[in-house]
Amino acid sequence: MVAFGSSDAVIRRRSRRGLAALAAVGLPGALWLVAALAEQPDWQSLAALVACAEAIAFFLLPAIAPQGILTGERRGALRADRAGVWFRKKLALPRERIASVWVEEREDRRRWVHLSAERARDDLSIVVDDEPRMDRLLEALDVRPERHAASFVVESGPLRAPRLQRLTRGLVLAGAVLLAGLIVALAYRTALIGFALVPALGLYSMLLRRARPTTRLVVGADAIVVRAGGALRQVALASVTKVTQAGTQVVVEHGAELFDLCFVGAGAAAKARACVERIEAGRARAHAAPDPVAALLLPGASGASGASEWLGELRRLTNAGAGYRGAAVPDEELWRVVESPALDARARAGALAALGPRLDEHGRVRIAQIAGATASRDVRAALDAAAAGDDDAGILDAFTRARAPETDGEGG
Repeated sequence: MVAFGSSDAVIRRRSRRGLAALAAVGLPGALWLVAALAEQPDWQSLAALVACAEAIAFFLLPAIAPQGILTGERRGALRADRAGVWFRKKLALPRERIASVWVEEREDRRRWVHLSAERARDDLSIVVDDEPRMDRLLEALDVRPERHAASFVVESGPLRAPRLQRLTRGLVLAGAVLLAGLIVALAYRTALIGFALVPALGLYSMLLRRARPTTRLVVGADAIVVRAGGALRQVALASVTKVTQAGTQVVVEHGAELFDLCFVGAGAAAKARACVERIEAGRARAHAAPDPVAALLLPGASGASGASEWLGELRRLTNAGAGYRGAAVPDEELWRVVESPALDARARAGALAALGPRLDEHGRVRIAQIAGATASRDVRAALDAAAAGDDDAGILDAFTRARAPETDGEGG
């Protein structure tokens, strides 16, 4: 089993110490407000004393606090393998909770490998010295792009009109201006209220981030799946005509429709760049030359119609039909079609059904690995059925039941 190890690694996790520091900064203002309402001038003096103590501690913090106390950076022994990431002999992030991975180059030419978890609070970033060590880390975790579908968090409503997005941002900014104006106006009466300006705006920002509705975007080797307009939408990468990025914004064009995706959270711009790279790689695969074997596996390729006729044709093509004397499609070619995310989803399902009766334990493990990189719901359902040991009829049934009417395009 491939493993990655370092005796002096640097990692970064989401730290709540910054929130604690923000709350501490707001304490004098809150204490003074309580004193004013209770008409206790002695408490007001205490609030001023607390503010002075915190100001001194703030300037001394870099000298007395541990390194990375506010940023969440820590240093220690690290190990990564198929079980997950171990830091200081504790499991910091299990492998099954890793949703996506992207890489960010630092100013010192080293790299941050960002591991996005199912829950944002479990996100983990690891510093690696060079590209070979980065490759070894990804290999140890088995999170290479061709083996897993990446999941990203974006603002919900990715089909929302740009005018509505600008209006939303304007309302957020207007709320911040009104809040700041109110505090400044009150500060004219009592100067100490001015202490509340920074923590109040900070809390306003944090509340907005938590209140902002988000959704998960899944980018596989074959398709994009996102909830938009209340429905789960699937877009084959073969149907994407153009993808552009501007900061944290990514615009995906497919036909006459646009997905305007706004990435959120820490490292949003790096996440957006990683998403664009995956989409572009999928588009490049999709523009390959037509595949003659895949064309044979499509329903109706020989004039048959209906699921039962398709299944019978697949059995004959793979030499499983009684009395068939023609050349059979080799298993190697069927595996190639199943593993090719750029090919038609129906051809991949047909190849999978043709392989189904002959899959052994090793083959089912291989199918499960392919499923990890697949975002298309219909192909994923067929792969899961094959990995579970279903026969060819069960595999095609799972595929057709999962093939939703809102699927965009036939590829992937």
